[in-house]
Amino acid sequence: MKYCAFSSAALLVCMSALPSAFAGERAQQLVNIDTADRIAYGSTGAARNSTDAIQSIACEVSAYVGDNKVYSRCYAQDTKGNFADCYSSEPQHAQVAQSVGPDSWIRFSWQDGGPNGDICSEILVSNSSINAIKKP
Repeated sequence: MKYCAFSSAALLVCMSALPSAFAGERAQQLVNIDTADRIAYGSTGAARNSTDAIQSIACEVSAYVGDNKVYSRCYAQDTKGNFADCYSSEPQHAQVAQSVGPDSWIRFSWQDGGPNGDICSEILVSNSSINAIKKP
């Protein structure tokens, strides 16, 4: 078995080359909608805290009597007035949409669903300490 010994000076040089970690890192992710790429994302807390009364982003889950499916819908509006929404009956989308909280970061993408609306192709939710929190 081989052992490697480092002097404290060599150790400091090696550690200085490592990337920095940022304690208390925060992200202020306002709502963005890219209609060309069919993607919307943003932080619920940042949208709520914004100075405008336009931004919003959310996902909701619903079920109906006599129907064995659970439905998800995500929607967003940005400061430019762009609006996007999509729906899904995929169980994994409902599971992800149910994890949205008051301070979540949400990203969703969609594909053309015809006259009944756009279909979600992806729903991503992040519940992280870097997300902006909703102010009272």
